[in-house]
Amino acid sequence: MPLLIGSKQYERALDICIQQNVPIQEDLIKKMIPDGEPATAIEKNKRNELIKTIAEKCRKQGSFEMASNLNLKVGDKITSLKCLIELGDPSKVIAFANMARNADTYVLAANFLQTADWHQNPDLMKNIILFYQKAKAF
Repeated sequence: MPLLIGSKQYERALDICIQQNVPIQEDLIKKMIPDGEPATAIEKNKRNELIKTIAEKCRKQGSFEMASNLNLKVGDKITSLKCLIELGDPSKVIAFANMARNADTYVLAANFLQTADWHQNPDLMKNIILFYQKAKAF
């Protein structure tokens, strides 16, 4: 893995991670994704495609929170929220929906919260109503 990453063969390194059930960890991701903004639009597109690929592989391995963070780096809020929904933590979904401030994310979050035990938790019910109101999805 380190040799493939060192030679910038990221796709192949990710494929090996999936085939051999090697968990993709943050230190590997930091090595694959250089810090800072790319100089050209072509480099930026390549970087975004790499991040999307890594996020998808993380999602397949069950690292939903890491996949969510990577999708957020690319600017894909919907996919990022879907990863958090797969994680199944209502508090993280609520926090993300409030941060995203997007009608689609509000509806997705409200739909997910309806699957939770909102009958026993009045805060969940308030958030469901609030999200539908903010999305104007009555």
